[in-house]
Amino acid sequence: MILNALKTLATITVFLILLFVGVGFFSAWSMEDVKETANMIKVSSYYEEAIRKARSTYLKSHTQYLKGHAQETSVPEDAAGWVLVFNPNSVLAPGGGNAYLADDVDGDATTGAIGIVATSAESVLIARPAFNDLTAETTIVTLASVIGDLPLVKPENTDM
Repeated sequence: MILNALKTLATITVFLILLFVGVGFFSAWSMEDVKETANMIKVSSYYEEAIRKARSTYLKSHTQYLKGHAQETSVPEDAAGWVLVFNPNSVLAPGGGNAYLADDVDGDATTGAIGIVATSAESVLIARPAFNDLTAETTIVTLASVIGDLPLVKPENTDM
């Protein structure tokens, strides 16, 4: 009778140990999945934020021009300048290093850094790398695409 109770207790103990080890394994595996997903969301967010900031920078520049200021006063002329616009606080990419890389047409698939290319104040290329399960994506934002049908010249001062 005592022997049967010990066997049952040993079986329950082994079962509980296996249960805890299994739960721990799947929890760790699940946490890695959550971390990977969070990092992909960060990279996508950095990419979308760069596109939004590029558009707003061009729109702000055109508005300044219509008010009588020099048109390119707030538009960077090179990739390094755009990186400062997109990342003034030097936020890091999920894999380390700056979240935006100047003069990089593809971005960095290892770290998740966004690539930025610009050779003039007229356009900027923004590249999301193929980071984890993300597909690579590139957007070119231009002054012309942002202002569209807005007036390209300052309106004449008309007195009524």
